Amino acid sequence: MATVIQMMEEGRYCPEILQQALSVQGLWKGIIRRIFINHLRTCFVKSMTNGSKEEQERTLLEVSRVMELSDRS
Repeated sequence: MATVIQMMEEGRYCPEILQQALSVQGLWKGIIRRIFINHLRTCFVKSMTNGSKEEQERTLLEVSRVMELSDRS
């Protein structure tokens, strides 16, 4: 992210800045995807198999909210 800000401060050509910013965005999306998959494989499965009905419902709502946020980006 600092590189993008530095590029802007240096007055670099806008398409170069955009390309760098999109690259950073892609990296973050990959990280977010890995965190979400890890959550599904661990905490989500544990809640669905061992949790009470209330915990299961809460877990499903959490996943639903995360997916809604993901759709916005």
